[in-house]
Amino acid sequence: MTMPTIVVKAAKSGVSRFARRTALRPARTAQRRLPAPRPATATASDSAENTKSRPWWLLAVLVIVLGNFTVIITGLIVAAAAAALIPHFLGGGDSLAPAPSSVTGIPAVMLDAYTQAARDSQQYAPGCTGMRWSILAGIGKIESGEAAGRQITAGGDITPPILGPRLDGSNDTQRITDTDGGRWDKDTVLDRAVGPMQFIPSTWESMGRDGNGDGVADPNNAYDAAAATVVHLCGRGPTNLGDRAQLSRAIFGYNASDTYVANVLQAIDMFAALGAPADDSAASDDVPGSVPAPRGGDTIATIIAIMAKSGLPYTVTSTFRPDNSDSPHKSYHAFREAVDFSMPGSDNPQLLAINQYWARYAAGLSELIYTGPGGTCVKDGAVVSCTAVYAAVAAEHHDHVHVAATPDMLRRIGVETDDEP
Repeated sequence: MTMPTIVVKAAKSGVSRFARRTALRPARTAQRRLPAPRPATATASDSAENTKSRPWWLLAVLVIVLGNFTVIITGLIVAAAAAALIPHFLGGGDSLAPAPSSVTGIPAVMLDAYTQAARDSQQYAPGCTGMRWSILAGIGKIESGEAAGRQITAGGDITPPILGPRLDGSNDTQRITDTDGGRWDKDTVLDRAVGPMQFIPSTWESMGRDGNGDGVADPNNAYDAAAATVVHLCGRGPTNLGDRAQLSRAIFGYNASDTYVANVLQAIDMFAALGAPADDSAASDDVPGSVPAPRGGDTIATIIAIMAKSGLPYTVTSTFRPDNSDSPHKSYHAFREAVDFSMPGSDNPQLLAINQYWARYAAGLSELIYTGPGGTCVKDGAVVSCTAVYAAVAAEHHDHVHVAATPDMLRRIGVETDDEP
């Protein structure tokens, strides 16, 4: 029997009972007015009459209404569950925006780690939305120059390990005694920040994640470090990193410094704005294609040719600068082994793009100096602290990128040399 039929029958039955009760009401009213006492106990006929007088049609209507109400509630529950599960399967928020196939200055494995961690952000932090690869790249840029100067395997293992300075309380750092027995930072006395995203061992203990599925959460693994960074930035409660204010707070929680937050945000914006390079020129740590070999000790033409391979806009502002002083610390410019590249305006975001392009070839550089926000510096083939190593010239390198390389250093990154004078 269909639901409409039940409703009609229940209604008809209710109307019929209502008519009978209406007809009997005067007689019953008169009977109640008589002085005769009511019986002490109800008889079987009284019970039957009371049963017949109950409005069963109202019960039928109630069942129908409650039935429909149950369906509505069930539908709302299903819809809410679907809304909660969809971000879990789709990655959440604008993390679906794909990363370019390559980004100048970011090793391919690091870029893949950032992309994968952003895509899987709901897995690591179900209440987090708005995670993007560019956010993780911004953190990685400031923390380690995207693991510049290191070798990275296809599985994400980074060698040699990236270790920060000992946290002994100097240089505005907090003193942190050993918390990992030297497992990650090779120091059994004090802690050091570890890996491309610079996790302190005690923080890694609670936030470390196995991002590449090898069964080990290693802070010196690109995939593991990127996944842990998602956990750190997202926190424990609902977070929308698509909101600038919430993103800023999350970055401040990563490193409680307003300057740090500003530098990371600038790097994030730069990565979000920059597209893939015109070719795959920066896909490896070797110089792409052929470039002019240095002529004797003159590497100026070679450096400019490598820069031209980047596809980035630039202006050459300084090459050879004679130095007739007796100083034992002459600039590489005096030896025709340095070039300065610039863009209009101090701290132009494009300067950071130039800087990160050259950071890819750190092993082949004698010097790389850019002290603008997010800049990576190199000394004799190794990534170094800009403020520590180049403190004396830091103020002079906000408006250009200084690149210096000897023929021997360039040979490390695949540049052929010509010893002919």
